[in-house]
Amino acid sequence: MEYKFICIEGCSNCCRVGNGFVFLEEEEAKNIADYLNHPHDAFFQWFIKKLDNRLCLVDGENENCVFIENNRCLIYPVRPQQCRDYPFWPEIISSEERWEQEKAVCPGIGHGKEYNIKEIQSIINKA
Repeated sequence: MEYKFICIEGCSNCCRVGNGFVFLEEEEAKNIADYLNHPHDAFFQWFIKKLDNRLCLVDGENENCVFIENNRCLIYPVRPQQCRDYPFWPEIISSEERWEQEKAVCPGIGHGKEYNIKEIQSIINKA
């Protein structure tokens, strides 16, 4: 199976999936706060919630990611690992059919660099 992908600047479709959650580790949240020059305590109060004892970002407008503005990720260089892994989530790469379905959401799938399974595993295991 061919796994070609490139993140299309200005797309942000993956950040606009309602009813989704962006989970992150405490260190990732601190990195985002530092990047945005927010004190950690205030950042956690405004932008982080707990869900089943896991940290996740609060929802932004229309259940979009809170850090999307004008179709651009405001925290792209320090985005959470979950965001860095997309579209190579196990449920998406589980079958050719599922990978093809995700093309309807992500215009970068099928374009750009071709990734082999070893490269995909390396991306996913950077957490």
